[in-house]
Amino acid sequence: MVKKIISCLIAIAYITTNYAQENSTSMVDTSFLIDDVVIAQNRLSAPLSENARNIQVIEREEIKDLPATNIPELLQYMGAVDIRRRGINGVQSDVGLRGSTFNQVLVLVNGVRMSDPQTGHHMMNLPVALEDVERIEVIKGPAARIYGMNAMAGAINIITKVQEGEDFNLTAGAGISAFETYGLNVTASLKSKVLDQSLSLSRQGSEGYRYNTDYNINTAFYQANINTGALMPISVQAGFTEREFGANGFYANEAFVDQYEEVRTGFVSATTTFISGDFVIKPRASWRTNKDEYVFLRQNPSFFKNEHRSNSYIGELHASYNSKAGVTGFGVDYAKETLESNNLGKRARNVIGLFLEHRIKFLDNKLGITTGVYGNKVSDFDFKAYPGIDAYYKINQSFNLFVSANWSDRIPTYTNLYYNSRTEQGNENLVAESAAAYEIGAKYNSSILNITVSAFLRKNSNLIDWYKDSTNQEKWLIRNFNEVNMAGIDLNSTIDIGQTIGVDHNIKANINYTYINAEVIDNVDIAVSRYALDNLSQQLLVGLQFDILTNKVNLNTNLRYLERESLENYSLIDLKLNYTGSNFAAFISANNVTDKEYRETNLVPMPGRWFGVGVRFF
Repeated sequence: MVKKIISCLIAIAYITTNYAQENSTSMVDTSFLIDDVVIAQNRLSAPLSENARNIQVIEREEIKDLPATNIPELLQYMGAVDIRRRGINGVQSDVGLRGSTFNQVLVLVNGVRMSDPQTGHHMMNLPVALEDVERIEVIKGPAARIYGMNAMAGAINIITKVQEGEDFNLTAGAGISAFETYGLNVTASLKSKVLDQSLSLSRQGSEGYRYNTDYNINTAFYQANINTGALMPISVQAGFTEREFGANGFYANEAFVDQYEEVRTGFVSATTTFISGDFVIKPRASWRTNKDEYVFLRQNPSFFKNEHRSNSYIGELHASYNSKAGVTGFGVDYAKETLESNNLGKRARNVIGLFLEHRIKFLDNKLGITTGVYGNKVSDFDFKAYPGIDAYYKINQSFNLFVSANWSDRIPTYTNLYYNSRTEQGNENLVAESAAAYEIGAKYNSSILNITVSAFLRKNSNLIDWYKDSTNQEKWLIRNFNEVNMAGIDLNSTIDIGQTIGVDHNIKANINYTYINAEVIDNVDIAVSRYALDNLSQQLLVGLQFDILTNKVNLNTNLRYLERESLENYSLIDLKLNYTGSNFAAFISANNVTDKEYRETNLVPMPGRWFGVGVRFF
């Protein structure tokens, strides 16, 4: 299978190379190249063109046109990203990358880790509204060397921005849709010589599209850049979100229709930069907290109740040194994770991580190599080191080839280790799961066409998953599997059709395709896999955006086709019609236009055809 995938990749790369060579003088306009975007990595940042990884970036201009009202919905339009929603509006969502589980992906806000020691289910309880997002960067493949522990299958970094404007600027928006669903948001920004800051507040709610799926979500996000004069600006951010929702069939069994949950998540961080000659030093401190209250019977909370409170305190020191031999990065991070739970007990662990990395260029900067290692010691696990190497070669200004090999891991959550209920039994003997990933690919970027295609192989060792075997159909058990290999193809492309055919109107198309073949090496008796072997196998995303009559009216159409190993395949069509005036914008959206019956997890049926309208003033 791997040989077939690589052969397919080589064929695509050959065609792309010929296309690039034939059009290198007529199509390239460097002022429009997407490579101008600098990927905001925690270690050594670099332009997209000098990252030898498959990285997909979605910018604010595209974000506002897509038929999404929250970050989980937005991520559904990014290639190889697998969003598993329980209910609507991202009230409870999990995210996977290239067939991974939700525990194997690291989510960050401006480089600050949102991971939770209790469970990866809380990773997407983001204290950031969609209106705060400037862009999202998806790094596909193990990213321990870039972001640290638990980025086993990749990382998603959400970049926010202090709102632009004069001394004071105010924006506000509102939207409504079916089942008394609504959303409200307001953002205020204030600029001065010393302080640039913004505060956004949002509220979303619904009566629910079926019994016991009502919800309320409140979110506040503050960010500021403090101009100190002598130093680089000190960047401060703080966010809080509270979610209260009916969880009809969300967990354990779809027959459990009266579940209910309340989750409160907050974080705060501060970072700055010191520059002295060729040295750059970036310290950062952050704190993330999460409180989760779950009841099995909403009408009778005392029947069964779980309460968890987790905290993550993180200190990081990243440094780099520029020399004739290249750029050397090094640093240390420390994390203290705690948990208090009526089910999981009182837990605590310490994590110390070290990294060393070096980037060098050869052949008039055509060849670039980055290599390094990240190592950490978790107080209740052994020391592990995770090396990696990335390399790219620029054939010309627009086209390059890349190859990478990287290693990473994921330590068990406290839920994996200790959870015990009528339907689940944790396992204190779990060991950390790890991955070795290899990738080869090609990139072509111009003002008209941007395409990245790669073949990848991720070899998962000691994979952790809940399962049921032929002798036990009542309780979910959890164990380490010996090895699961995931090989596949990942294609991301956008084309400016308007420029191609020579018209003034904006007409753009994007095509993302992911194919994954999962091979279980461990021959064990598994009747049902809960997460790890319920992976995405094929995903096709096709989008078309074009202006209607004038550039003030835009129609965005999207087709999504998904295949998973143990669920029915489905295809969805989403539409959004946007109008942008001088000081306000309005939209009409339609999701699941064909009224398709489908599930993103094996427990929760998703809603049918869904219409919404909204307006934003700025």
